[in-house]
Amino acid sequence: MKKEKQIIIALAAVIVLSSGYFALNHFILKEEAAKQKTAVVNRNQDDLDSVTLSVWGEKEYTLKAEGNVPNRTYQIANYAPGFQYRQQAIKSVFSKISKIDPEKVVDENPTDLSIYGLKVPKSTVKAKYKDGTTDEIRIGNASPIGDGFYITINGNTVYLSDPDFGKTFTNNMYFFREPDIIPGWDSPADVINSVKLIKNGKEIYEIKKYTQQEKDALKGKTVSQFHMTKPSEAQVDEEYLQSNLLYPISRIYSDTTVRADNPDNMRGYGLTSDAAQLVVTTNDGEYKILIGDRTPSYSGYFIMREGTSSVSEMSADSVDKILSLDLKKLAES
Repeated sequence: MKKEKQIIIALAAVIVLSSGYFALNHFILKEEAAKQKTAVVNRNQDDLDSVTLSVWGEKEYTLKAEGNVPNRTYQIANYAPGFQYRQQAIKSVFSKISKIDPEKVVDENPTDLSIYGLKVPKSTVKAKYKDGTTDEIRIGNASPIGDGFYITINGNTVYLSDPDFGKTFTNNMYFFREPDIIPGWDSPADVINSVKLIKNGKEIYEIKKYTQQEKDALKGKTVSQFHMTKPSEAQVDEEYLQSNLLYPISRIYSDTTVRADNPDNMRGYGLTSDAAQLVVTTNDGEYKILIGDRTPSYSGYFIMREGTSSVSEMSADSVDKILSLDLKKLAES
């Protein structure tokens, strides 16, 4: 009897293990089948004419391609003339939307799109091709474990995209604008001649590049390229200058995003007559940059180049270095 009981228990264990194996095998086959369905959009990017985005319920805007490959340029359609655009950023949008290969199918027949954030999507993207055909993609919530975004493509089937895909299509229009603040320089020490910071009408510091005449007057003494002239005359620690002032200035180009054009109320950005001013002179001219309030998220500052009409946001890390330059560390002992 005891032996029969042991046999029955062993058979039960085999049945449980077999069931588990078949269930797991079924799940794996289902996942593999899902992966085989991922070639959803595979178009020629050069045939893409425009991409229209409606992000976070804001007014839609259209990214438009002009000209033929390889001399294509990109812009925001029907936008005010005279602005420059981030060509690589827009080109990336065209590239990603013309070849969509999701990670997997999540739900082929969803009964409630709201659980994926797709009933009222974060972004709706419409790609229009030269032959008149279109694709429509909706971007919903990020997945709970952060491995992608829920999307639909020309229908209601829910897919999981990679994280970068979702982020690409949830940028507002200003993300694609080229900030008119200051050029990007690989070697700012070779380009910049002087830097001055003014707060509340008072010059906090001024750093200048030595002229050849000034170097000659030092009678061959080894000096850095720059010296401090205000608040007092001093040679500077060039390594400290590079990392804490010149490099942050060079980052203005890449760390800045346009936030508003021709805003009615500059006071809302702290860009008034008493805003801090960063004055940078180069061989090509002078750049006067107004530094306003911290952004609501506290991750940046509102800045604006004097004489332009666009307010931008720059990362707080770089601006804080410019505003809080340690003059004692800057001056060589």
